[in-house]
Amino acid sequence: MDSTAHAFKDNSKAAVADPQLKRALSHVKAGFIGKRAKAAARLPEFEALRDAARDIKNHTLAHLDLYLERYEKNVRAAGGHVHWCQTAEDARKTVLEICRQAGAKTVTKGKSMIPEEIALNAHLEENGITFEEELDNRGKKTYALWLEPGRVFRMELALLELSRLCRIPYD
Repeated sequence: MDSTAHAFKDNSKAAVADPQLKRALSHVKAGFIGKRAKAAARLPEFEALRDAARDIKNHTLAHLDLYLERYEKNVRAAGGHVHWCQTAEDARKTVLEICRQAGAKTVTKGKSMIPEEIALNAHLEENGITFEEELDNRGKKTYALWLEPGRVFRMELALLELSRLCRIPYD
């Protein structure tokens, strides 16, 4: 994966100047933090639930091989495919091969950090595949976080989805 550390200052300046990001961040303290505190206060078992979530995460990480194998089995049973990639380079090659097999010249990009983490966008563009941003029903770029099952780069986000899809009870 290519590092973007050299562009940190420029990227930071662009982010700070982004009006949509400024609006979103201005609501964090009053919005997210305040609402979270109120919700926690109304839920007497908040700390116990948070501890249980931590335990589930730790259990899943300790048994990740089991969860991933079960996930693959369920995906295959549903007619899907799972591609195992050891490195970012392997992942880029796999995605490019899938695009080539499908004859893709343009792909729609969901909002996810995974392509950036593995330098996928540049790799596909170097190989003649262009991107379109996904738009919502009002024609605006989407900023939703997509969970991409099977790609466990963002472990905290993937754990609950994996356990749900694998139907493995936590004990």
